[in-house]
Amino acid sequence: MDKTDTQVQTTILFFAKAREITGCKELFLYYRRRIRLQLFHHLAEDNMEKKPKNFVKLQQEELNVAEIMELVTFPNCGAISNFIGITRDNFENKKVIKLEYEAYESMALKEMTNICNKIRLQWHVEGVAIHHRIGEVPISKASVVIAVSSPHREESLRAVEYAINTLKASVPIWKKEVYETGEPQWKQNKECKWTNILKREDAQTVADINEKIPNKDVIDQNLVQIRASSKELNHRIKSFIERKRHQVNTVNVQEFCRHSEKSGNENSCARVDAILIRRKDSKSHVKGNNVK
Repeated sequence: MDKTDTQVQTTILFFAKAREITGCKELFLYYRRRIRLQLFHHLAEDNMEKKPKNFVKLQQEELNVAEIMELVTFPNCGAISNFIGITRDNFENKKVIKLEYEAYESMALKEMTNICNKIRLQWHVEGVAIHHRIGEVPISKASVVIAVSSPHREESLRAVEYAINTLKASVPIWKKEVYETGEPQWKQNKECKWTNILKREDAQTVADINEKIPNKDVIDQNLVQIRASSKELNHRIKSFIERKRHQVNTVNVQEFCRHSEKSGNENSCARVDAILIRRKDSKSHVKGNNVK
């Protein structure tokens, strides 16, 4: 066991509508903290455990239903049940020309694997495949394919229904509908747990919420850090970005701008002998004289 100081990087990721509002995909925060290192010995036998026949994937390419069905085909199974979700060409009298999907890929794959494992705890199944397409999906093309094989049909049928309902409720995948006329819209899944919770205007205790969420998923109150309206969240994000831009501009001035004739600061570590020139259409411009 050892204690050491280390620099920790925290990455803030923005997806779907949040990405469009902020204009960026990610932000990085750095801080130092002391961590405790512990080394554990793992027995070689741990790696010898039989891996479950789970097949999860996110891909930009068109989904091949026949290949996915083949993944879950085994000699001891008498049934393969599947669900195929495709893009339809209409929504509330609007003509849809395509869908666009975006995902937090690492977390989405983890949640899809969890769905496979939960299926195995409830039903006797052999192979479980969940493939989801991201990016653009044209009309009548598949966006998600779920296939489950089992010795008898009843178990695979129930497992497929559970899989698609749970995927809609818990996997971080966002869908944008693009119309022939009018602005595209990001759509929210009605089954999504966190969306339904945030929409409730009446205050509820965490215990009440946990009782209404199926599969005994528990929300830890300590993990809920922000309770605010969409307007307030947008305001906070905008203020945060403005502060970060101001900090970056300040650092750029300190690093690049040293006008020795006026300041006489020969000890400056600035890399360019320059002076800051303010412009009407920008907050920071640097005019360089010569490179050191």
